[in-house]
Amino acid sequence: MDVRLGEGRIEAVGTAGSLAAHGGRVDLSGHLLLPAAAEPHAHSDTALSALTEGPVPGDVQDVQRRATEAALLQLGHGATALRSHVRIGDVQGLDSLHAVLQARRSLRGLVDLSVVAVPRLLTGWRAPTGWRCCGTRCGWAPP
Repeated sequence: MDVRLGEGRIEAVGTAGSLAAHGGRVDLSGHLLLPAAAEPHAHSDTALSALTEGPVPGDVQDVQRRATEAALLQLGHGATALRSHVRIGDVQGLDSLHAVLQARRSLRGLVDLSVVAVPRLLTGWRAPTGWRCCGTRCGWAPP
């Protein structure tokens, strides 16, 4: 297999001997060429917000900017496929989802960003039978 690099990026991939070299050749026989890394569980709607005091800003432009920046950071570390979970529901509405979908459109051709809309509460307001409040943000602990 031939892989042609240019300016630190893959320009082309082909069968052995099929690509003209623009510079030197490196024989990597005996080595393993792997596909790009994938990030299977990201949260683009809250990306890059760890140092934010209080609630994470939810305006569309801020979410889109942070989602795009986070995806580009991950791309810089080799991840070309990302799966992001985005909270939707009574508190968040759909604004964050729309913002992450807009980020996905702007990243087309660079990163494959898959978006999963996740409702805030999957079990309802009451704790499952036998569970108790543990005083944390999630609120419930198993028996």
